[in-house]
Amino acid sequence: DLTVEEATAALQNTWENTYQIRLVDGDRMWTVKPSDIGLQLDARKTAETAKGAGMSGLPLGIGIKPFVAVDYNTANNYLLNLTTATDIAPYNAGYEWQNDQLVGVTGKDGRMLDTSLTMDILQNDTVDVVEFARLELAMTVIPPDIVDPEPNLEAARKFVSQQFTINGYDPFTD
Repeated sequence: DLTVEEATAALQNTWENTYQIRLVDGDRMWTVKPSDIGLQLDARKTAETAKGAGMSGLPLGIGIKPFVAVDYNTANNYLLNLTTATDIAPYNAGYEWQNDQLVGVTGKDGRMLDTSLTMDILQNDTVDVVEFARLELAMTVIPPDIVDPEPNLEAARKFVSQQFTINGYDPFTD
């Protein structure tokens, strides 16, 4: 029951003030405004398409795909800036104390945002990203240099069992 102008204004208002896109990497998630990642809605064209569908959707309704474009520079810059939050450095095998005993800790893979592949997904699946309000981030796995702590575990235990001497200087008491 809206005119094209009213529908355009309602769509634009929702797009700018309410609608958000989830950027997802497994169980981690960031929420952003569509404009932050360069998504631009053509609200007028979307409203005109809906008006053109008219009553053809009765009785079950009809889906109207939004007309959305991607501003490459905005999206790419946003993703490049996001890497500080998304990237996880790999963890090389190491050692830790558990119940007064030194035990080995296995190395763990890291993850790095693949901005180029994520941009491809955003550009090729723009309507799906908007329709489902979700962009799966493409991540590259970075293996650690050392995975197994066992080869050096005995040497590490021997090292930490030695007596340590710490020499220091107190400038206040000289």
